[in-house]
Order: sequence, then structure tokens, then C-alpha cells
Amino acid sequence: MRPNWDLVEKIGTHIHVSHIGFAIYKNNALYFRHASSEHQKTEEVLMENYLKNTLKNPLIKGINIQIALASR
Repeated sequence: MRPNWDLVEKIGTHIHVSHIGFAIYKNNALYFRHASSEHQKTEEVLMENYLKNTLKNPLIKGINIQIALASR
């Protein structure tokens, strides 16, 4: 979450979400699957490592975790 991330000149509005991905359990570990702009591909990284790296960015103020439920 990046409160009031000013992208008015690029996309015409402020935005609060800077990145999304999926949490996936694999081999008894939690991974984050996302499209990496740095590596120009979809990749899976350990969630712990992704979050530790995210802490280095002073503009990021939090994360939002949601779960998809099966329909009834």
C-alpha cells in the first residue's frame, strides 16, 4: 500500500496499490508469485524474502491480504 501515490501525470489519478500477486504454498513454504518489472517475467520468491525487501522502500506503508473463498 502506498497512500496517495501521485501518478496523476502518468495515469491521471492517485493510487494506493502498487503491486499485486498470489500467495502460494509449495514444498511447505509460502511463496509470492508476481510479475517482476525488475526481472521482466513472472516469478515466485519466498514470501518472507519479498516482504523483507519491501521494507527497504520508505514509500510502502503496508500490505493488504485477501483470500478467495469457494462459492457455495
